[in-house]
Amino acid sequence: KSKKPIDDLKYSPKELRGMADNILTICATTIDCMEDVLWPYLLETIVPNDFIGAAAIVSKGIAFLGNKKRQEEEEDYLFDFDEFVNVPKPPELVVRFLVLLSYPLRRGNLG
Repeated sequence: KSKKPIDDLKYSPKELRGMADNILTICATTIDCMEDVLWPYLLETIVPNDFIGAAAIVSKGIAFLGNKKRQEEEEDYLFDFDEFVNVPKPPELVVRFLVLLSYPLRRGNLG
């Protein structure tokens, strides 16, 4: 059985988004070593408008990792926002989440 060349594989944007959502969910929820990679760096993607299409799945990953770190009382649950200069400051994060909550039924149930 011959394999299709990669150029012949065609996926719709919706299918690609679904695959990317699944990959991020799996990374955040099942692969322990990914916690150090994703926390707190996922927070960097919440404020920029370039990433708004991923806000629902990224928020889900942030919630999962934050809740896990809080329950396990991990040292890096609380971090210095001045040390992680690319992570938006708390007021920016709160405002972005409030904006996302104002449109809860947009793509992927953002709220």
